[in-house]
Amino acid sequence: MLRHPAGFWGSLQDVQQANPQGIDARHAVWIWRRMLEVLAFVHGAGWAHHDLSPAHALVHPRDHGVLLIGWSRARQASGSAHAVVAGRDLMQAAWTVRALLHGGAAGEPGLGAHTPAPLAALLRQCSEDAALCKRLGAQGIEQALSTASRESFGAPSSFIAILRPASAPDTPRSTLMGYGNYSHAAHTALIADRAAKPGAEVFTQTATHALMNPHGLKVRESRDNADHPNSLGIVFALDVTGSMGDIPQTLARRELPTFMKLLTDCGVAEPQLMFMAIGDATSDRAPLQVGQFESTANLMDQWLTWSYLEGGGGGSGEESYELAFYVMAQHTDMDCWVKRKKRGYLFVTGDELPYPAVSRHQIEGLIGEKLDEDIPIEEVIAAAAETTNLFFLIPDAQRRRRCEPRWRELLGDHVICMDSPDDACAVAAGIVAFTEKAVPNLDGLAKVMGATGMAKERVGGVLHALDAYAALLDPTAPRRAPPASSGPRSSWWKRLFG
Repeated sequence: MLRHPAGFWGSLQDVQQANPQGIDARHAVWIWRRMLEVLAFVHGAGWAHHDLSPAHALVHPRDHGVLLIGWSRARQASGSAHAVVAGRDLMQAAWTVRALLHGGAAGEPGLGAHTPAPLAALLRQCSEDAALCKRLGAQGIEQALSTASRESFGAPSSFIAILRPASAPDTPRSTLMGYGNYSHAAHTALIADRAAKPGAEVFTQTATHALMNPHGLKVRESRDNADHPNSLGIVFALDVTGSMGDIPQTLARRELPTFMKLLTDCGVAEPQLMFMAIGDATSDRAPLQVGQFESTANLMDQWLTWSYLEGGGGGSGEESYELAFYVMAQHTDMDCWVKRKKRGYLFVTGDELPYPAVSRHQIEGLIGEKLDEDIPIEEVIAAAAETTNLFFLIPDAQRRRRCEPRWRELLGDHVICMDSPDDACAVAAGIVAFTEKAVPNLDGLAKVMGATGMAKERVGGVLHALDAYAALLDPTAPRRAPPASSGPRSSWWKRLFG
């Protein structure tokens, strides 16, 4: 039996039928924008939907999210052929928005009796002018929509009403976050029914999701916007081989909202999250999967659960973690660095050694780029560290023995040995809070974690894992645990991290 993903109220066709007089034009703005954001990514990857309609878009009223479905007719194309079909997608999206403004009445969708003139004019152009859609593309139309929205309604703000039938119960004002914002309540509701589900029902992919396939990868962008003028790019690169599948499951079932709440409670207000999945490029079918930076709960969760947990690994004691550093160095662009020279964050989870170099043959096969030669892992880490704070999270003490010394040669005290894999999100949040100076010390972090209701034993485990890193940032602070054996540090590491 098929059902909507958790949190999604229904399709835009359901919304249309439930609002016979048409929806408020302010809702049309965020719905259209969400559709354009998805299409910009899909078209950039060389695909087109081919069958956009109100029935093929699910709406998440509380989080102002839209999920496009009905991909059975999706096709890849290139050159002028792709521009034509992409333009058709954009026209269909505009007609879908017109249908919502028109309501459930019969006849060709109009523009809505109360739609402001700037928005109505843009909708008419995009639904009727194929050449305009082809020329502007999804990103160009989104920019035009932002202009039309400001001319119509002023600067963006949280909407007062939620998009659902009048008969539905009211939603508390505190959960209405405005487009693009994170809602902890929405995120908690999204994962509420997963605890008892088998893992295969949470992570349903049986191969790389088309939108996480890195072949042809250009750039993943973490950008400032009206909702997030001081964005902070944060990436989780999750080892999805056989011994490490517990961390992705824990994030999706319970802990990702913990990460976001701790960041928010510590005062790190504008994180944008991206997920990668890492396997073994010498043996696995899906050794590299790459999502997008997102700010909303449903989109973060979407990319996380689109990851294919292959459960492979080559058995050599090495995994292809170097691919995560390569993507960060070559294929991310974060405004936190570009505009403010503030590094983003990469958290790699794993329990094996890295390969000694980025293989030029693997990069050509996986991404489609040609390298002149293999790149030593030390060099790719150095390149990634220019814009990103790099960390390797080892799940527990038992698994640290086989990989910790080599990783400490590469990353020093940016290697974090946890007491439990369940602590990955809390540890990562603590690292960001410390580095951003959002909390002064371990005691300050302990108070924030305690206020969330986290058990004392678990708080102690998180602080134990963070002790060495906290001392790195403030050598005068009292230690809570004996420092872990750091092993040798190469001179290049000292130049990078001190």
